[in-house]
Amino acid sequence: MTDKNWFDKALRLYARGLGYKKIAKELGINVKTVEARFANFKKKKRLKIGVRVDIPETQNKTFEQSYESAFGKSEDNMPKQETVEIHSNGSQTSSKLLKMNEQQKKSPVFLLEAHGYDSKQWMILSSKSSIWNMNSKENGIQDLYSSKITVKPLTEGIVLEDIEKHFNNYKPTFIGVEHKKINNNRIFELPIMDAHIGKFSYAPESGENFDHKILKERFNQVIQDVLSEINNQKFEYILLPIGQDLLNADNIEGNTSGGTPQDNDIRWSKMFNLTVELLVDLISNLQRIAPVKILLVPGNHSKMAEFYTIRYLEAYFRNCKTIEFDSRPIRRKYVEYGNSLIGFSHGDTEKKRIEGLMQIEAKESWGRTIYREFHLGHLHSEQTRELNGIIIRNISSITSTDAWHYNSGFVGAIKKLQSFIWDKEYGLIKILNFVVKE
Repeated sequence: MTDKNWFDKALRLYARGLGYKKIAKELGINVKTVEARFANFKKKKRLKIGVRVDIPETQNKTFEQSYESAFGKSEDNMPKQETVEIHSNGSQTSSKLLKMNEQQKKSPVFLLEAHGYDSKQWMILSSKSSIWNMNSKENGIQDLYSSKITVKPLTEGIVLEDIEKHFNNYKPTFIGVEHKKINNNRIFELPIMDAHIGKFSYAPESGENFDHKILKERFNQVIQDVLSEINNQKFEYILLPIGQDLLNADNIEGNTSGGTPQDNDIRWSKMFNLTVELLVDLISNLQRIAPVKILLVPGNHSKMAEFYTIRYLEAYFRNCKTIEFDSRPIRRKYVEYGNSLIGFSHGDTEKKRIEGLMQIEAKESWGRTIYREFHLGHLHSEQTRELNGIIIRNISSITSTDAWHYNSGFVGAIKKLQSFIWDKEYGLIKILNFVVKE
């Protein structure tokens, strides 16, 4: 076959996506001959090697003539001055004479495409353009630019268009169940007290082992018991106070908010991740039963981390209309429900003064209610006292004894999660204990 005939067929195969080796095999021609012919052809047409352009075939034209129809003949008045350097680090330097205006000269996208690079696959490292005058009989003096760019492929990141597409298509996954308002006059309170996520205990020095894996197993067990108990019950809402020494430490060094060193079995970042994972699962399950109201009640071990945790949860569930948050970092909070007033605090700082704070800080609610309680943490055990019209209740925990508590004699507390059912008229009507099954 003549040179022109085989190359016209080669162009057709190339346009279908075949590479030089497959074209050579298909036509029975040496691959180096094919490569050289394509290189010469693309040099004449000012095309970059590796750039494919689909040109539709037309009647009474060869495929090569179709390319010429699209790109024009090489015999024009434009000087042919083009070089490409490929560097060992993967970058390339391209020099080329271009017709462009002032705005195009400053456009990375224009420069990349004018030099034959895909702007979605390459980025400019440097660019330099200098004016170059050309005299033509037809057009007179024309201003051209000698353009030189150094580029590198975008192989270690993602394209800006891909990022934009991701966020345009992003929709939060948790919308939640829509609950009809009910008037059954009851709420369910589930206080998470003194979880101390990340705490480490070693049996030979504290009497029992404890770490984040044991905590996770206990947490999931008692929460599953809770969900089984209340799954078919109806409540106006579920009250979920969190904080209360939720994490065992509050900084990178593994100390409490006050700087006291702690025995921890995991790093601070893993401690936080585990905390939010457990709470996201818990809140997601509770919200299927009833609307959820979440209160931040700061402890003394992890004040900052607890605040970050509730803000994380607030962002995660921001599109769920039946989940409410009170993320204020204030130490004491109050909830009025019918004839009941419930106060929450960690209880580590007020001491006996806790007995007279509700009457001052929530005096209007105090005057409207009959049943009043303060629910406190900190002691890891159940302790109750009643005086002057208020019950002060320290609530149990599922955590274990660490070396400090053992050495100080704080041992023997029953590991359990406590919850409460409140009636709008009659106050606290049921206390539920979910004991850790070891």
